[in-house]
Amino acid sequence: MYRFIYVTDLHGWCEGYEAVLAFAVQHQAVAIVNGGDMLPKGSGILKEQKRFIRSWLSGYLGRCRQAGIALYGMFGNDDLASRLPYWREVLAECSGAFDLTERWHELPEGLSVRGLNYVPDAPFGLKDWMVLDSPGWA
Repeated sequence: MYRFIYVTDLHGWCEGYEAVLAFAVQHQAVAIVNGGDMLPKGSGILKEQKRFIRSWLSGYLGRCRQAGIALYGMFGNDDLASRLPYWREVLAECSGAFDLTERWHELPEGLSVRGLNYVPDAPFGLKDWMVLDSPGWA
């Protein structure tokens, strides 16, 4: 039986990431699917999200790979679109980690997974991934 873990909204919470990895190992999952809001938010968000991706998240992806667990992730509404090049840079250096939004990914047992990080407009400050699909939206 193919097992994977689905998680969202970790917002850069390192202990949460580690708990997800430990849970995946304990339950013999072969993949973690992160549905968005992976990066820290708050003051200094530009610098902090870049640092998190390049230093902490890069190491985490390596630990996933060492445990034999693939990671499929994507940005959510709190993850700045301007940080996407850094995410893709880290993915290019790490086998076993994939961007859910780039294409369909084939999983064992005939399963496929893909993400879409655009969401209807919400009352949140960040609007990078909001779709304004009604007439009159500015």
